Amino acid sequence: MQVEIDELLCQTAVRRAREAGVSHLVEVRAGDVAEASFRDASVVVVFLVPSCLAALSPLLKEQCAPGTRVVAYKFPLPSTGGWTPLATAVTDDVVKKGAETNLYLYHM
Repeated sequence: MQVEIDELLCQTAVRRAREAGVSHLVEVRAGDVAEASFRDASVVVVFLVPSCLAALSPLLKEQCAPGTRVVAYKFPLPSTGGWTPLATAVTDDVVKKGAETNLYLYHM
């Protein structure tokens, strides 16, 4: 599931999922992530700055069912919230072309 507040980015995500042939596997919702429900999600991908991740952390803990995977792009979820990544990986940075960034995988 993707929750995107910017309507243009939401439309872009839907188009790219369709072009990649994975639109049947992805749900993109327009809205504010702070007001989103994660109860039905099997995978949550977050690309937020650390202060927003800290604010979102309790909501994820409260709503994500056991077995839900959470992937954080660039910034890890706060360890003070009890988050410890199951795995990390390095990938191309989609914002800064030619650079690399980290992915953090968490399992509820």
